[in-house]
Amino acid sequence: MVLSTRNKLEKNGRGSLPSDNFVYDTNLFIYYLNGNQHVEKFFTSEFLSSNNVYYSIITEIELLSFPKLTDNEINSIKSFLNGFIKINLNEDIKDKTIAIRKKHKAGLGDSIIAASSIIYNARLVTRNINDFLKISDLVISNPFG
Repeated sequence: MVLSTRNKLEKNGRGSLPSDNFVYDTNLFIYYLNGNQHVEKFFTSEFLSSNNVYYSIITEIELLSFPKLTDNEINSIKSFLNGFIKINLNEDIKDKTIAIRKKHKAGLGDSIIAASSIIYNARLVTRNINDFLKISDLVISNPFG
């Protein structure tokens, strides 16, 4: 279900729209895995147990595509991602992605992640807000404020 009135930018993961659905952008996982404290609140057991936290299959592809990853690092990333809900591509996401790309000329990966957030009625948590601001149906939370 898509909310047509969602056009908010939220700072520090807070905002007026109540939500228990979040889609994490790839950069959020990278910051967390590198020990960045700004994103830690999105990975606490309390936060994860009280919210539905999703990631797009695009994020999995991006995380596992770093050329210098060892087999152990690949296995660790895969195991870590098992703690979240994967969003695979489907017809609704495909159609929304096409609409986003046509209207906003956004990149394919960002369009799929944005479409996933919209279709799942979820806030997108990302630091790369400029990549997504033009997409009016999207609610964005920036953990870096």
